[in-house]
This record gives sequence, structure tokens and C-alpha cells, in this order.
Amino acid sequence: MLERTVIIIFIALFGPLFGLTWSATASAQTKQVMVPATNGGQIEIGSLQLHDSLPARAINLPEGKARLIRLPMRVRDVLVANPAVANVVVKTPRLIYLVGLTVGSTNAFFLDADGKEVLRLEIQVQLDVISANKSIKTLLPDTDINITAVNSHLFLTGNVRSADISENARMIAARFVADEANVINMLVVMEDQQVMLQVRVAEINRNVLKELGINLFDTVTGAFSTLTSGDFALRLGTTAPTIDTAFLDIGGSFSPNVGDALTVAINALEKNGLIKTLAEPNLTTVSGEPATFLAGGEFPIPISSDDGQISISQEPFGVALSFTPVVMNSGHISLRVFTEVSALSNNGAITLANIQVPALTVRRAETTVELPSGGSIMIAGLLQENETAGIRGVPALKDVPFLGAFFRNTSVEKSETELIIAVTAYLVKPVAPRQLKTPLDGMIPVSDYDQYFLGRLNGVYVGDDKTTTASLQGPIGYILE
Repeated sequence: MLERTVIIIFIALFGPLFGLTWSATASAQTKQVMVPATNGGQIEIGSLQLHDSLPARAINLPEGKARLIRLPMRVRDVLVANPAVANVVVKTPRLIYLVGLTVGSTNAFFLDADGKEVLRLEIQVQLDVISANKSIKTLLPDTDINITAVNSHLFLTGNVRSADISENARMIAARFVADEANVINMLVVMEDQQVMLQVRVAEINRNVLKELGINLFDTVTGAFSTLTSGDFALRLGTTAPTIDTAFLDIGGSFSPNVGDALTVAINALEKNGLIKTLAEPNLTTVSGEPATFLAGGEFPIPISSDDGQISISQEPFGVALSFTPVVMNSGHISLRVFTEVSALSNNGAITLANIQVPALTVRRAETTVELPSGGSIMIAGLLQENETAGIRGVPALKDVPFLGAFFRNTSVEKSETELIIAVTAYLVKPVAPRQLKTPLDGMIPVSDYDQYFLGRLNGVYVGDDKTTTASLQGPIGYILE
């Protein structure tokens, strides 16, 4: 081996003096390309110069960003397969700028003065996921969210605590794409948060009617009578005596029959009314999903058509509740609530095609509120007071001080309405069935003796600590042998 090395060095130094040359194996080789001829021979069609290819280097470039590349040797020619995706700017023979123009992939070749390949790049221009991830970390610091890009789409992966955080992350990522539909939200909410809403609708109507006075020319059939409205009233009256005609002859201007129809009625009436309405619907749903509830019924409404036919439409009434909760990142609950309490009423009823259609008295509220779990807020309220006063009597005489009270009738009616609608929201979780209580728990059916002889229709409720089921009698415990 040493002798061969010495010979090679000798030929390299002194070979030209003696006409000796040494041919080493080069990276570039010339090969003849032969193809079979039609006569069975071979035809030489040309020669190809083959070079040892350099390995391609992959580079990921954000859209709209540039990168500086320093080359190990000087280059003269640059070839970019798709200039619309990436652009190469040669600043110096050994310094180039690579600019990502649009999302896509391409490659670039860098050649020296001899046409040899100096560098090959596989360029992938992607969305700016680096800036997107930085924005997520800045705006949502306590989250585990990762954004990756595939072509023109952004994929959000990771786990979040609530749907509110997931939606905020999606909105942030949408700022880095041309279309929000290119954001694929694959975030997983760690726990489906369920919200129970309790609504209280409390209403009190108070009515007070007072009537006191004397009615002249009223018909009285006895010491007591009832008013036309059905209200009981004390009416004391008597028929006036007939006026003596001898006395009337002095004036000569009175008819002897005037006093025959004169009656006096004393009205004394006091009426108090109280109406109490209380509805407490409860409803549970998952965060972000709507829920509806109705406890009541439906009443028919006739609808006439152009051909004279009448169709029936059903209108619901009762206690209705509808809401959509969203659990916020702070633990608060955003609620869009619609609640209604309605009842059938004859006030305002109409008759259509010989069919009486009742009216509805409605208490309704629709709003959006935000409150913590277990917090309550009043979403609607009403305080209304009406007072009606009236005086009836004989003209002129009813206005006489003191004595006018015998010639007039006074009535005063007052009505007050108080309405409160309050909501309470809770974050709830499923529990074991034995932890749930119903109105039927512990109820014992009545026996025939209690029903027929004692007249009891309801069962007897026992305490929660006592059970009505049969149990084993005698010692209990482990079996010892």
C-alpha cells in the first residue's frame, strides 16, 4: 500500500515530464446510452453527464415571512419550481433571501459556475402557526392548546376546561386564516358542565272595595239584599209614608201621590280579594345547549280560511321555561332566559263562528344575564297600584256639608299588583339514585279500613330515617365456625 502511494505521488509530480498521466475515478462519469436497433444491433443516441445528487434539505417557511440562507460556496444560477409559492432573492453569490408568498410546496436548486449542484431545498410554505401559538399563549395563558397547519387549514388540539375557552381559541385562530371555515376546532372540553336553572314567578293581587252611603229611589224588598254582581251587601230600606193631603193643601203645589214610591236604601259593603300565584319551574341542560319546559296545556283556536272552512290551531298555556346557558372561563354562567306564566281568562274573550275563544293572562320575561353558580338575580318585576273612587247622589243635596251624606253614596276601589321573576343557576353533577328524593318516597298506601271507616284518601308519610320495608329478625353478623 505504501509503495502504491509513493508511485502515485511520483507520477503526479514528475509524470508530465515523462508523458505519464493518472486517471482517478471522478464523481462525474460519461456513459453511453444504447438502444436496440430494428436489425438486432444497437444504436448510440447520445451521452448523459451524471452527477452525484446532494440530499435535499426541507425547510418550513411561514406565509409572508422571509428567511436568510448563507451558502458554503458561490452560486450563479437559481431555479425555483413554483415562483408563486416562494421567491428567492440572490443578494450575493453566497447570501440569498427566501420569501414565502402563499401556502403551498415547491423546491429550489442552486448551481455554481460549473453547473454543479450546490444546494437543493424542499420548501413548504405554511400558515403562520408560530404567531398563532404565541397569541394563544398570551391571551389564554392557563390553557393547553396547540395549533398546527395542514395546507391552508389550522387545527386546534388540546384540552380546555369550558366551551367558552374553546370558542375564544377558535376566534383567535380565525385571525390567521382567510376564511374562518379553515379553522378546525378539535379541542376537547374536559368535562361537560351541566347547568340547572330555577325560576321563581311570584305574584300577588290585592283588591279592596268599600261602599257606604244612602241611595234614594231604590227598590228594597227586605232588610238584606244582594247586589247584581253577586257581592253581599247590607241594605236597610223602608217605604216612605204617604204625605197628608191636608198639609199639602197649604202650599197647593204638591201632588198627593209623590210619596208613594219614595224608598231609602243604606248601602254598606266592604270587599277584600287576594290572589297569589307562585310557579317554580326547574330545568337542567348541558352548557351551550338549549332546553325548554312546559307545564300546562293547549287550548284550541279556530282559524278561518278563504274557502270558509275553519281549522283548529292549538295555543299552549301554563308555566313555560326556555334557556340556553354558557359556562364562562371565570366560572360564571351566561344565561339567555325566556319564562312565561299564563292562564285562561274570560276577560277579553271573543266569540268566533259561535265558538268562544278564551283570552290569556300572561306574565312573561326574556333577557340575558350572567351570574355565578348558586347566585340569584331578579330579571323582572312589577309594582302597580290602581285606585278608583266615585260618588253618586242627589244633585245639589249631596254637596251640602254634613247633611249631604244622607243624599249620596260613596264607593272606593283599590287594586295592587306585585310581580317578581327571579332566576337561580347552579352547576350540577349527576349523583347516585339513592340521593334523589321524590314526593312519593316513604309513602304508604292507605288500607281499606282507613279509606272506608276513617275517610282517609292520602297515604301516611314517614320520616327519612325510618324504613317501611321488612327486615330480618334475630342476631346478625358474621358466621363463625
